[in-house]
Amino acid sequence: MIQNGSLDMLGEVGAQYLGYSSSDPAYYPFYRIAEEEGIPVGIHTGASFPGPPFRCCPKFRLRYGDPLLLEDMLV
Repeated sequence: MIQNGSLDMLGEVGAQYLGYSSSDPAYYPFYRIAEEEGIPVGIHTGASFPGPPFRCCPKFRLRYGDPLLLEDMLV
């Protein structure tokens, strides 16, 4: 998809629902491709509704939605 120019986006990163920070090095290859190809990346930050994230996603951690966790990765 990248080669033929049909890729417009890669998706939204919602790492906090999996119990990770969006700045976790495991995501770096994904971010690197997006940067090289000029593809925006949406990163879910902030809180969620009370209750529901814990019903669907037991590893959800509110602290990983802090946008300041992305600072070192972005500079």
